[in-house]
Amino acid sequence: MNRRLIFILAVFVGLAKPVSAQKPDSISLDLSIGPSSGSSSKSDYYQRGTAAAEFTMAFGPVHSTGRIFALTVGGNASYHSTDVCAIDEEHPGQCRDFFPSTVHLGLLGGLHLGGTRAALRAMGGPVVFSGGGVSGGGLQLQVDGTAGLEHVALLAALRGQALRRGTGETLYIRSLGLGIRLQ
Repeated sequence: MNRRLIFILAVFVGLAKPVSAQKPDSISLDLSIGPSSGSSSKSDYYQRGTAAAEFTMAFGPVHSTGRIFALTVGGNASYHSTDVCAIDEEHPGQCRDFFPSTVHLGLLGGLHLGGTRAALRAMGGPVVFSGGGVSGGGLQLQVDGTAGLEHVALLAALRGQALRRGTGETLYIRSLGLGIRLQ
């Protein structure tokens, strides 16, 4: 797992070299928060309500079309009361576990299409995550759009993650984020 992560980081560093030659305004910062949902390949988690938050720092064109690379940090958390118990039908008398809260760090690459006042992005790449048990790695896909002024825009983002734990369990997390982009 660690060798694969080092290899992936080395590939992204090699691809990022052309980005360093771009003009100084080629960085954008995104912050979004919104609802999320998740499922698992092995467990039937109870999920009353979860939220996701994401911070993304992207390198690439801001007001034109081209390749983009991003560093993303985010997570999801359950907001639930401990007084709630969803009965586990397979184990009568026991409560189902809540969907695990996780945090992740990822490197994404993709395409930015846009102009001064509106833009669309599609990105994907590897992430490492921790929380709610055994850590692991996986993939994140993200599609987002912005509309607004030249340096500040409203953001809407759809994200999907497939996170594989060291135990073999795969968590699937989907989220919708609303926020702001500074460029």
